[in-house]
Amino acid sequence: MLGYVKHCWSAYLGGLLELRSRYVRDVVLEARRLQRDEDLVWRGTKALVELSSERGTDQWITIKEIRQRSGITPKQSATSGLWPWLGSGAEVIRKKEGTRAYCIHSDFRQAMELVFRPSAISPTREITELQGLGKEIWEGIDPQEYVERERQSWSGYMTYKAKSLA
Repeated sequence: MLGYVKHCWSAYLGGLLELRSRYVRDVVLEARRLQRDEDLVWRGTKALVELSSERGTDQWITIKEIRQRSGITPKQSATSGLWPWLGSGAEVIRKKEGTRAYCIHSDFRQAMELVFRPSAISPTREITELQGLGKEIWEGIDPQEYVERERQSWSGYMTYKAKSLA
């Protein structure tokens, strides 16, 4: 997993991932896939994001507070699910030196909040979400006329039309 986190970070720095939220989402989805039932990274990171949003930028959140919000016990995860972000070069979460308190790096605050909005993380989308998109483009256009114009632009259409009429 740490290799995956480093790869995502390198890709982000190289400009291959367009948004920081995409980076956060990718790491969290991969952690969810690896953990299957426990979802410790999802729960711990979400707890940190929620607590940080409630308190404001650059406020330190203790591991105890993260555990209380996420329901993760020390036996389940010593870092309360924050392990992908710590010591892996992820640069997303800062740890207060000499303590077990964390805060979201200011560059990633908005990205993490976007990722943890309700239903923001979904590995699949429904095709019905596309229904009606772009309908204003087709206003006032007769479908049959449009198809005829397109067919006329094809090379060989006239040959096809002549054969079908014969």
